[in-house]
Order: sequence, then C-alpha cells, then structure tokens
Amino acid sequence: MESALDFDPELTTLNLDASSLGIAQVPRLADSLARHKALTELELAQTRLKDEGTILLAKALQTNRTLKLLSLQACSIRESGARELAAVLTTGGLAVLRELNLAH
Repeated sequence: MESALDFDPELTTLNLDASSLGIAQVPRLADSLARHKALTELELAQTRLKDEGTILLAKALQTNRTLKLLSLQACSIRESGARELAAVLTTGGLAVLRELNLAH
C-alpha cells in the first residue's frame, strides 16, 4: 500500500478493500495521500479504520483535488468520523469527489 503510493506517482486507483489496514497503518497512508496528486479512486471498504482512522484520513484529504471515488463501506465509522468527513466536504476539500460510500 504505502510503497504503491510512494513509488508510483501516476497511480490512479488504490483498492485495499477487505485488507488488514488498521489504525496503525493509517498515519503512513494519510501522509502518502496528502502528497499524491494522481489518485482518483480510493477503496477502503471493510477495513478497520473506525473513527480514529477516518479522522486522520479526512485531514489528509482536505487539500485533495483529484479523488473522485472514496469507498469507506463497513469501516465502523461513527459520529466523530462522519463529522470530520463532512467538515472536509463542506469546506471545499475533496472538491471533485463524485462518489462517497459510507454504507454499513
């Protein structure tokens, strides 16, 4: 995951659905996402992000201008994680986002 973003600046899709991604890996992913300028699809469904990981991810995506699809389905996101995502969306972050999946 992190090597794909760090070593492939042209990567447009990152699918980590049902991976072992958990809170321990999120800071590295968030750091890579903040710098990556080509990613258009990020799929993290059925990972263990929970609120803490979602908050870190949302902060990294505040300045993102390329992501069009973000899938966070079944990531155990509750009120604080959803609130942080909403804040990013309402302040102009993820400006080109067309699809956001938060289904349980």
